[in-house]
Amino acid sequence: VWLRVADNGPGIAAAARERLFEAFFTTKAEGMGTGMGLSVSRALAREHGGDLLLETAPAGDGAVFCLSLPLAEANKAQPTDATHFSANVEPATLARVLVVDDEAELAGVMREMLESAGYEVATAESGAVALELLATARFDAIVSDLRMPDMDGAGLWREVSARDPPVARRMLFVTGDMLSPDASEFLSNARCASLEKPFSKAELLARVAELLR
Repeated sequence: VWLRVADNGPGIAAAARERLFEAFFTTKAEGMGTGMGLSVSRALAREHGGDLLLETAPAGDGAVFCLSLPLAEANKAQPTDATHFSANVEPATLARVLVVDDEAELAGVMREMLESAGYEVATAESGAVALELLATARFDAIVSDLRMPDMDGAGLWREVSARDPPVARRMLFVTGDMLSPDASEFLSNARCASLEKPFSKAELLARVAELLR
């Protein structure tokens, strides 16, 4: 099945086309987009055996996207053996991770990445909410955005350091602002692990695994 969607906007600049499906890549102003929409959409399409592609078009002629999905073959569908399925599911044995990000979409993506590896994950949309969760539940590691309104990642780290130093040492900060003096100074002084956007699932899982060693 092919689905073709076109608009009559200004189109997509040639320089942006190569990175269009990268996670966290966006041409919008800061705070106006997460850069995850197309990345997640393509990942979902490929997970189902299809793909999401950008068709080339002359400048100024809009953008055209094509979604392809394979046809399901009903005669190959098999009933699920619930007993067999449950017998092969291993109980969760990995750590509990708290993901903190004011962008719900990004938090959700990181949660899915971590859960796919067996981690038990909770999310918080702010530093304040994260502290509330930390007061009532145990977490082995924290993955937090560095730049957030109200309480930023540095503020959260200071609070966690005062309340639970071992957990503070297992905090990973994700940021697209790695080169800014403030971010560099904080990460250096706090000796915190960091991961620069955009990052892959493999990179995130590797960094979290390092924290828990």
